Amino acid sequence: MPMRRIYTYSLLLAALSGLVSFSSLRNEPEGTPVLYNTPVHLLFNPDNRAEQFQDALYAADPDSSVRLQVLMLNYSDYGKAYNEKVQAIISRNLPRVSFTEYTSGDLHSLEMALQSTDAVVIAYPSATTSSTLTSYGKLLQKFVLGGGSVIVTGTHEFEVLQKFDLIDLDFGYFSKEVPLHCLNPDHPLLQGEPTDFSTTNFAYPLDISDPAFVSVAEVGGYPAVGYKQLGNGKVIYIGVEYYYDEESPSRLLINALSWTARKSSPEASEPLKSVRRNEEVLLAGSVKLDNVDLKVYPNPYVSKATLDLELVRPANVRIEMTDESGRSVAVILPRRPLGAGLCRFELPNIAPGIYFVQVQIGEQMYMKKVIKSEAG
Repeated sequence: MPMRRIYTYSLLLAALSGLVSFSSLRNEPEGTPVLYNTPVHLLFNPDNRAEQFQDALYAADPDSSVRLQVLMLNYSDYGKAYNEKVQAIISRNLPRVSFTEYTSGDLHSLEMALQSTDAVVIAYPSATTSSTLTSYGKLLQKFVLGGGSVIVTGTHEFEVLQKFDLIDLDFGYFSKEVPLHCLNPDHPLLQGEPTDFSTTNFAYPLDISDPAFVSVAEVGGYPAVGYKQLGNGKVIYIGVEYYYDEESPSRLLINALSWTARKSSPEASEPLKSVRRNEEVLLAGSVKLDNVDLKVYPNPYVSKATLDLELVRPANVRIEMTDESGRSVAVILPRRPLGAGLCRFELPNIAPGIYFVQVQIGEQMYMKKVIKSEAG
């Protein structure tokens, strides 16, 4: 047999072997997130999958009270049709949202566009050069610190999210026909969602190592929907995709933008985190807790409690108290400059329950769990 024919048969045999191996990976027991194999995924789901979008199915009553300037960050041809799909969902449900689309250009152009933007939506992030992703990430971090919101949808290319460096994560997974479980149904991101729901689309849970990330919905024990407070703004992760227009995924997207709009309203108070409540948590930045002395005593308390805050240097400080769902119950200190040294504040006599004291020091955020007990 000619050598060339033997070589060709060998290549075919290797390819078939690889496909069989991938098939066994895809047939993991239901409910188990499996690592996504990007090259093989693109073989079975080519870029033209975007052309298979269904007609719109989900349309709630349009909410004309939400006014936002949204920047659709789309830097790859792969995501163009997908970007248009996500934008259509937003327009249908929030008709007073205005859009800017950033597809390419220098970093200065993006920085200028962000100055007039309330929220950035990154629909299905996909790869470009590492240096570009890192540069975008730095601009987006500055944008969030200043009060903006970045909303990122799920992607099989979790490495892109790592390059953005907005959330610390170790790994990304995908799952299909596995229920998303809502951890806090009262949270603004989950308004109107059932406790558990499945989608035709893939879900993309993440293995997140970021202590500031708050998971509000999970898949198989991994965070799938959640957010991170960073300075005055938020990074929101919605670990689903939008190839097909389905009610629950679309509602998550609309909820995220509505929450952003309430936050940016002059009357709105800063919402707080809803999980990771068993300890003091550094919510953002690199300042260590031993550089800021924060105490609440007594804790639990019956009628009154004292908050001691000792600063090592002068800073702008804001202190707020919220309930478990993130609703503000008291603004203890509006944002104002404080000098170095010990500052003492009194917590209010409110209804019994579990609360959280949020202390924003410059661009850093700290949280302390407080238990208000019933009078004996």
